[in-house]
Amino acid sequence: MHSLTQLDDYHRLLMAISQNDIPCLQQIIHIALSHGSSVHEVVNKIEDAIEGIYRLRGYDASDLDIATLVYRFGGRQLLFALNHKLGIPSLRTLQTRSAFTTITPTIGPIRDQNFDDNICNLILNTRVSMTSPRSVSLMIDEMAIEEMAVHYSQYNKIGSLCWKHTNLVNPVLRTYDSAIRIAHKIHDGDVHLGKEVSVLGAACFGEDELYPILVAPTCKTEDATDMEGILARAIQHWSTSGAVTAVGPV
Repeated sequence: MHSLTQLDDYHRLLMAISQNDIPCLQQIIHIALSHGSSVHEVVNKIEDAIEGIYRLRGYDASDLDIATLVYRFGGRQLLFALNHKLGIPSLRTLQTRSAFTTITPTIGPIRDQNFDDNICNLILNTRVSMTSPRSVSLMIDEMAIEEMAVHYSQYNKIGSLCWKHTNLVNPVLRTYDSAIRIAHKIHDGDVHLGKEVSVLGAACFGEDELYPILVAPTCKTEDATDMEGILARAIQHWSTSGAVTAVGPV
């Protein structure tokens, strides 16, 4: 038999759920019950969540995956809004709990620095505790992207233009006329918006990870000679960067 107090708690619980959109409701109840909380204590936790007094701190892998997806597609502002509305992890939590891979983008023609920066930042700096040398395979493939120009504020340059033809335009935005000249070059077909990005990655034998060392927008006009040149430069910079000694030979 349930006491009148318990029935009142049940009523309050149902009313709270029916009248409010409570972030992470299932997790709140699960955690409270796993701690042996009574119905009265569960109701109090839900009411605190409604009033913003109680915020769930524990996140599992799926919560982090959803927050990462929101951040990648919607940016900081959307993640901030959904963090407050739905209780998904914040950007600060993501930065603490997840490893972010920052790739140096290819803006304009493929330059030596693109290889050097990515090999250093994504491989040499992340494999400091791995000393066993192993053979390395280089793999290249394409990924579809949205055909649109992108402004990289860090460099004040227009990106997502095909690497093969961007030597015909200055991607730096110095003035309004700079933007107009880039737009005319795209309109006239001298330079193209990338249809895909060519991704060149290094894979170490015996490991699952793939380390991207080049990401370059492509208009799909490259031929075998272009690909041969990219692979030759990648192998050269793999050696000159010290990766051949620190990681292993290609």
